[in-house]
Amino acid sequence: MLEPNTLFFQGQIKSIEKWLKELPSDPYLSDVLSIIRAWRSGQTSFLLHTSGTTGTPKPVWAQREAIEASIRLSTEKLVLQHGMTALLPLNVQFVGGFMLLLRALTLNMGIYLQKPQQAIWKGLPSNFHADFTAISPLQLHSVIEKGELDFLEQHRIVLIGGAPVSKHLLNAISDSKTAFFHTYGMTETLSHIAFKRLSSSQKQAHFETISPEIRIWATKDKRLCIQSPTAYNGQIIETNDLVEIIDEQTFDFVGRADFVINTGGIKVSPEQIEAQLSHFLSGILKKEWAVSDLKSDLYGSIVVLVITEKLSPDVQKFIFDYSNSHLPRYHTPKQILELEALPLTTFGKLQRQELRVQINERSQKY
Repeated sequence: MLEPNTLFFQGQIKSIEKWLKELPSDPYLSDVLSIIRAWRSGQTSFLLHTSGTTGTPKPVWAQREAIEASIRLSTEKLVLQHGMTALLPLNVQFVGGFMLLLRALTLNMGIYLQKPQQAIWKGLPSNFHADFTAISPLQLHSVIEKGELDFLEQHRIVLIGGAPVSKHLLNAISDSKTAFFHTYGMTETLSHIAFKRLSSSQKQAHFETISPEIRIWATKDKRLCIQSPTAYNGQIIETNDLVEIIDEQTFDFVGRADFVINTGGIKVSPEQIEAQLSHFLSGILKKEWAVSDLKSDLYGSIVVLVITEKLSPDVQKFIFDYSNSHLPRYHTPKQILELEALPLTTFGKLQRQELRVQINERSQKY
């Protein structure tokens, strides 16, 4: 177990002060140490970039005061303590890894530093144990597929963010004693502003803000609005996320306004349809799938199911029959399309606009 203010990287354990005296050749370690130096020097603003899920990554300036507010709120919510240990397996150029590093640094944690990769368990010492980490659903998927869930259960708290968590992943961690949380947040709010616990008897059905200091409400067209001390200058953020507000601190994520499908004048969310089909398709499809839309002269757009494996005509008919009998009329996929792979970000998040482009370029109008 690491001592406070120490850092493990590629088999070496040194105090952070000793690491800072070095000029590492490894680009990832160099990025981490640059952020530590800037933070300790009192730098007041930091340039981050969005992940690019909905388009070209855009720059976001993070103020020190807002960063400190984010650290404070999550520390209080998760009961993080000075001298704990943290595993950092995320890219620190993006908000998830950046904020995990600064939380650990502020709390004088011992830090296990892993290059961003799917096999986050590889290369760590045999006596590894960490109190706290944050990972992507893609990393969680790799852990489960390789039979390494015990590795994550050596943590007290695991945050999962950056993309939806599939039914398969939820089922795998549902009974774990480790506190797995799905996070809701964005670069503009300096990572999470809400959690949904996914494991043990304390699992939650809805996202809940991490503090009463964070205000949420929805516009008339159900876009989530956020006022948080973690936002730039405390500004109100109107997101493109469609939500159902449960009460002043809890909400359900429905989908992105950017990706709403207008089919025959009815607006439907691909994320909502995926949720409706998830349990059924988990017993049929072994690989990635998604719901998208094709342009249509008759309907404007039609809902389609995009898969990444071959299915027999009988199985396809079975899917159509189920959809037609269990989903609202305008939610049912009208076609099943096959791609070699879905376009994903480095965090494993579906690039829906790119998926739309790919399938519309390959298909004729319905």
